[in-house]
Amino acid sequence: MNERATSDPQERQRVISAETALWTSAAGKDRQRLEWLLHEDFSAITCDGDAVSREAVAGSTARDVEVGDRTFSDWAFHEMPWPLVLVTYHLDEVDRCSRHVSIWDVSTGSARIRFHQGTWVTEDEAAEADVLSGAAAGHTTGHGM
Repeated sequence: MNERATSDPQERQRVISAETALWTSAAGKDRQRLEWLLHEDFSAITCDGDAVSREAVAGSTARDVEVGDRTFSDWAFHEMPWPLVLVTYHLDEVDRCSRHVSIWDVSTGSARIRFHQGTWVTEDEAAEADVLSGAAAGHTTGHGM
């Protein structure tokens, strides 16, 4: 097994670009691109707790909200055996916010998503996270993602 961790900034940027692309209406309209981004073994769990298959996502209708209507933040990469990349992030939308985790396969030189799960964040949880992240900022160790 190759133990290379995902520390390559270009690899990380490919994952971020692919992840954000999945949230656009363009991804839903470009069926070929969407099917490429979804690994053959893809599965997901929605913020509401519903299991979703690759076929269901590939067959879904295009989204109407562009990335500009969403704010992605708190990107973090977690070590996994290469070629897998585990990424977490926070997503703020117009009327709600959520946390997400995805596992990407980068073995082809492109990023293909294998798993995704979202979790709703309540206003109280979001406010608490802001307080904690402010406190944590005062104790920065200088280590990156």
